[in-house]
Amino acid sequence: MIRGVKFKIPQKCGKSLWQILSCIDIAKYDWHYIESQSEICGAKWGTEFFDKEIYDGQSFSKQIQNEHYIVFLKLQAYFKGESYCEIHSYSDFVKNDCQIVVLIDDCEFVDIYLKDNELCKKLYENALKNNFADIDYITDEKDERKRFDVL
Repeated sequence: MIRGVKFKIPQKCGKSLWQILSCIDIAKYDWHYIESQSEICGAKWGTEFFDKEIYDGQSFSKQIQNEHYIVFLKLQAYFKGESYCEIHSYSDFVKNDCQIVVLIDDCEFVDIYLKDNELCKKLYENALKNNFADIDYITDEKDERKRFDVL
């Protein structure tokens, strides 16, 4: 069974989150920025990129169209009105209302877990279109991640 998609992005300041997520309906979700598991700054090194923990879809979409540099990142997306819960494993993800988990390690390694296989296919094709590297599906057999923590 497909759990998500993974790939590598270039290590540079840009609009990486917008490139990664623009193929899905970002506005359908509330986006939770997990500050304790993230290091992301604005175009000017050392400036905060996210200034709050929860963004509605419209605000999140607007924010990620600004330039940023990602070192580590953990995002969780929920349908509007669903309850937030800390997710630390795939088992937590399956049991929870969370629909999308975005994990970025070491500036370039992206793992995205999704409950909707159609969205997974869109993200895979979007990664191809953006010429990201080492694109692959995360499956039950090929999931090397034990924890959904990046720090």
